[in-house]
Amino acid sequence: MPRALIYIVQRDTGWVIKLNGKEFGPSPSSDFAADAAMRAAARAHERGCSAHIMVHDGQQFRSVWMDGEMLPVQAA
Repeated sequence: MPRALIYIVQRDTGWVIKLNGKEFGPSPSSDFAADAAMRAAARAHERGCSAHIMVHDGQQFRSVWMDGEMLPVQAA
């Protein structure tokens, strides 16, 4: 099954979304970027792709969405 890995990362200019080796953005906030990433992941999932969103929190990536499901927030 194809897999769509979507990363949300903060840059000096704002938040960017990385998908399939391309960057989209910047977005003015992490919420705006997350909303766009979830729409892209939902479209990929509807087409039969496994979809996974990861957000960089300043130190590491954490999974926030996978295959149509929001993931619980992990305690640090």
